[in-house]
This record gives sequence, structure tokens and C-alpha cells, in this order.
Amino acid sequence: MRRSTVVMIVLLVVLAGLYWYMQQPENLIARTLQPTPTATRIEWGNIISPEKGQPTRIVIESAEGQALTLDKSSGIWFLTVGGTSGPADPNKVESVVAGLTTLRILSNIQPAPELTSIALEPPAYRVSVTMSDGSTVDFHIGSKTVIQSGYYVRTADGNLYVTAAYNIDALLNLMTTPPFLQTATPSPQSVTETPSPRETPSTPQPTATP
Repeated sequence: MRRSTVVMIVLLVVLAGLYWYMQQPENLIARTLQPTPTATRIEWGNIISPEKGQPTRIVIESAEGQALTLDKSSGIWFLTVGGTSGPADPNKVESVVAGLTTLRILSNIQPAPELTSIALEPPAYRVSVTMSDGSTVDFHIGSKTVIQSGYYVRTADGNLYVTAAYNIDALLNLMTTPPFLQTATPSPQSVTETPSPRETPSTPQPTATP
């Protein structure tokens, strides 16, 4: 038999064996050639959709019965808390509002744990936000996560999320430090007394010589 024929037969046997091996499940060659899967980050969006506009009214109620209301129906933010009402500091409120409208969802919790274990039954805080498009966004705030980077939040549709802690902290700080507008107190003005005119001593008149 010619040498070239032998080589061809050997190659055919090798190829046939390789083909058979590649058909086997979980073979090493196929696993090696598979691309390494890359982790895909899921963007869950925000608690409040940007299409709803801007908040015009915010109501926060705690499980202890404390309540805070911020209302902008008059054109300026007006704050009511603990029976006290007055204009709110616009800079502080707008900072909190900006954080509220960009409250990012970090993850969707499925299956949901026992709600009592994460302070959502009953909820630690109830939040209701009226938007400029007329809609209302309601959600409950529970406890912080184990690593303190987020809060458990339950939306009106029953979904359970973890949201960024920084924005929630700023929102809840309104309860402990209400941002009433501080008006400047006028300082007392010193009263300058006008000096009374001095009496000019009279010049003695010369006496007549007898």
C-alpha cells in the first residue's frame, strides 16, 4: 500500500473520531470554544418616571404618626409639620425634590422576604407625591439593607425594590429637620441722643459809675 494512501486513511480515521467526539454533550473542545458570558447590568429605572413632570406636593407619614406636607400650589414651597406651617427654604427643598425625581432602583427583590422583617408591614414611612401632570405616586419605605447602601421600597403595584440610600436619607431628614425658611431678624438700632444746647453764660453788664 502506498504511503500517501496510508496517510489519507489515518487522517480520515482521526477526522471521524473528532467528529464523533464533537457530537458528545459537554465535550471539552466545545466548552473551550464557547465565548465567556459577560454579566449584563439591568437598568431598573427610577421610582418616579420622568414623564410625570415635577412634584408639586409631597406628604410623608411615619409609623409613629408624624406627618409632613410640602405644597407648591401657591407657587412657593409651603411646609406644614407638627401643627406648624410656614414658607420652606426653596434651596433645601429643591435639593430633596431633585433627589426624589431621580430616586434610582438598584434591584428588584424576588421572591420578597417577610415584609415585617424589613419594616414594610406596617411600613416605617408612607410617601405620597403629587406630580405636575396630575398623577400621584405612592410608595412605602422600609428599613435599610444589611450593607446600608439602600432602602427597601414597596410601590403601589406591590413590587419590592432596593433604592439608593442617599436620596431616601435626604427625604427622611425633612422629618427631623424641617426646612422652614429662616427670615433675618432685624438688629436693634442704637438710639443716638441729640445733645441739648448748652446755656451760654451771660456776660456781666458794667455798672454805672456814681
